Amino acid sequence: MSKKELVNTVFRNNPRAVEDTARFSMAIDFLVGELVKETKGKIESKTAIKLVTDKLEEIKAVAWFKREFPTIFAHINDLALFGADSKNVFPIIKNELVKFREMFKDD
Repeated sequence: MSKKELVNTVFRNNPRAVEDTARFSMAIDFLVGELVKETKGKIESKTAIKLVTDKLEEIKAVAWFKREFPTIFAHINDLALFGADSKNVFPIIKNELVKFREMFKDD
């Protein structure tokens, strides 16, 4: 199992701890400990910390994107459900961003 898959497993198995990271720094330590446990101690703590914090940043970025650009996010989800590849997704994203920019354009 890859390191990314291990991190995803730890996050999936500990949703409460993931939520708690927004309020309690100890929750990050817990997730790091779970990752070390999942690897049976074969991962260095620096690496485990980096993997956990990177995953948390990814979650925050997706949440921000979903909140700020709900239409684009919905399109991406719809396209992913139908197995669209990235070259089909990017024109849709570009069009939505152009619309968004037009909303704030001075007349």
